[in-house]
Amino acid sequence: MSKSPEEIAAALTGAGLEVEAIEQKVAVEGGLALVVVGEVLSVVPHPGADRLRLCHVLVGGPEPVQIVCGASNVAAGQRVPVALPGAVLYPTGAAEPLKIKVGKIRGEVSAGMICAEDELGIGSSHEGILVLETDLPPGTPAAQALGLASDYVFEIGLTPNRGDAASHLGVARDLAALLNTTLCKPVEALPAGLGASELTVIIQQLGDAPHYNALLVTGVTVGPAPAWLQKRLAAIGVASINAVVDITNYCSHHLGQPMHAFDADKLEGNTLTVRRAGTASQLALLDKRTVTLHADDLVIADDSGPITLAGAMGGSATAVTDATTRIVLEVACFNPVAVRTTAARHGIKTDASFRFERGVDPSLATMALPLAARLLTELAGGAITQAPAVAEGNAIPARSFAINTDKLLGLIGQQIEKSLVEQILTSLGFGLQETAEGYLITVPAHRLYDVEGLADIAEEVLRIYGLNNLALPASVGVRFFDAAPGWDYYDKQALAAQLLAADGYIELVTNSLAPADPQATSLLAGWQPVPLLNPLSEELAQMRTCPLPATLQAIAYNANRRQKALKTFEFGRVYGQLPNGTRAEQPYVCLAVWGQPDVAWQCKPEPYSYYTLAATVQKLAERLGIPLTYTPAQHPTQFATCTALYAGKKEIALLGEVSSPLTRGAGIKGPVFAAVLWWPAWVQLASKAIFKAAEPPRFPEVRRDLSLVVNEDISYADLHALAFTAERKLLKQVHLFDIFAGPTLGVGKKAYALAFTLAANDATLTDAQIDAAMERLENTFTQKAGAVVRR
Repeated sequence: MSKSPEEIAAALTGAGLEVEAIEQKVAVEGGLALVVVGEVLSVVPHPGADRLRLCHVLVGGPEPVQIVCGASNVAAGQRVPVALPGAVLYPTGAAEPLKIKVGKIRGEVSAGMICAEDELGIGSSHEGILVLETDLPPGTPAAQALGLASDYVFEIGLTPNRGDAASHLGVARDLAALLNTTLCKPVEALPAGLGASELTVIIQQLGDAPHYNALLVTGVTVGPAPAWLQKRLAAIGVASINAVVDITNYCSHHLGQPMHAFDADKLEGNTLTVRRAGTASQLALLDKRTVTLHADDLVIADDSGPITLAGAMGGSATAVTDATTRIVLEVACFNPVAVRTTAARHGIKTDASFRFERGVDPSLATMALPLAARLLTELAGGAITQAPAVAEGNAIPARSFAINTDKLLGLIGQQIEKSLVEQILTSLGFGLQETAEGYLITVPAHRLYDVEGLADIAEEVLRIYGLNNLALPASVGVRFFDAAPGWDYYDKQALAAQLLAADGYIELVTNSLAPADPQATSLLAGWQPVPLLNPLSEELAQMRTCPLPATLQAIAYNANRRQKALKTFEFGRVYGQLPNGTRAEQPYVCLAVWGQPDVAWQCKPEPYSYYTLAATVQKLAERLGIPLTYTPAQHPTQFATCTALYAGKKEIALLGEVSSPLTRGAGIKGPVFAAVLWWPAWVQLASKAIFKAAEPPRFPEVRRDLSLVVNEDISYADLHALAFTAERKLLKQVHLFDIFAGPTLGVGKKAYALAFTLAANDATLTDAQIDAAMERLENTFTQKAGAVVRR
């Protein structure tokens, strides 16, 4: 079944191998577009020129075309390359391309050009037209007849779990399943009658490598690889080094089995050992760096010590050169964690480490070693007289498990024919043994690293069957786990996010990793930074201890892109090491406001302030049914001014202006106000809140105002609480609408202007009732808060 590159890309992407780019690779410039195979039917002299001939040529249409040709070797019966009108040729050595069009030559129509080798740009000969040795029918693209057909390179973005697809074989396996065709694997075998190897290989810690193979190849001539091999490597961006190295690179990309070649004459002794480095020795690598080995680095060692970082990069001391005549070919499978740790420690990223870190199919050696051996004998003149030396470590355990067909289809969400399920899984290499309820699944070696149970099998079936082929139900249920523990937590989070978004806040998602800073402080007492054992960089070297730096970075990023104001929120976690040595994490919601928003022309522009954020926090608390009290707090490293929010005796949030050093360090102009809510406490309190519903009031409300002069240490919250203790029946709401302080009030005094809303549920209030309520309020404020009513 023929598929276009675009169709193949779409199929692979739908199967989870996202094709990020398609690049056409042409053998010659222009790709010989509109150049076809022509069959010369007749050749007669040109009536107006002695050296020209009129040729009638079949080029794939029902009728032959006439072409004027000046070559002396053109003859009837030949197959020749014909450039049709519209073709653009790039002749060898020409400064400009040659455009072919219909024209007249000495009075005779010429509808194309019969081409010579140099005119096609594939050589330098111009002695005559190029005669093709082919039986292909007229009209066939000439590039096909010349073996110069265009190729296509697919750039695939792999997910970390698909190490099995980091090769042409792995991608072909999925493509064969998608197209319901047969996967063609290399069928290779080492020569028969090989003697025992003079090499010895050892795996010191059996968990470091399931197997290690070393094959001695003698009589090697190190020189350039043939053109076809260089061309294939160049197509995928791999530079040609020499035939030996090119063969190892070819097998790595072709099959997914990384290989390495040592110069056998540079090895000390005949023993190769897979082991940990043990001591802090020096190792010169192929990239011209010298690294100091960590005791836990995974290495390959000869009798002199480590000679290469296993699965990551070879050492320069044993590298293959033009003088090499004997090589040791390494084909192994290493522990992914050991390779990943070693490579990260030394900042190494190679094609080999990429594959070993994700897990290499332990069965590939039986296919890759014979293929590489054959190529070495054919392309580098090598001779193989000894069998490979083999060491076996701890094998990756085989995996089998039973699945229930009904559960499988229930997880998929659609009935799929049993035969189709079997076809898909079999084509992907899974073993199937039918049982009473379903199948006993045997996981193939190339999927041992990630396929573990029913959900994984459902994913395999779905990605080949195609998500686009699933029928949409008439109604879609969006909640299936109401009874599951912890679901209420996410309900409250969704409710908060919805409220904040409706209030104009934009959600952030920032990195949990932070720059290396052993002195980084936390908003939680006693929490110290948790450093990463193998940091990717200094900028991502420890877990964050505070949400503010990442929030400030996001604000600065947007401010630098002409944003004038921002309101943001983020659900995240901070991490810390506790004084007792244990490690902990704390979920939070971080809110921040900055800048001055644009407003309508008739409104006075006001910058976001502490009160903007405080109102949002209060609104959220009211929506969740959490009563808050406010207390001054001190966190000078993070906040210039700070208020702690309490529910009862428990601190559940911090609110204030971010400290100037932090905002200046982030490059932000103007103040930033932030609130950090310790979210689990909010969820717990909200879950205990009791909401009471009441019908709308049927009788009018009454407002009365009071201005109270109090001592500076009296807060509005104190007066708010006193009001509801003084008047429990009629008082519905208290509102602060002004604060005044000045010398006319006296030293240490301030005035609050409060509005009181009064109403009864069963009748319209009388003046007597209103006056009595206000008198109770005044008496309470005077007696318990020392207030003086300003008349």
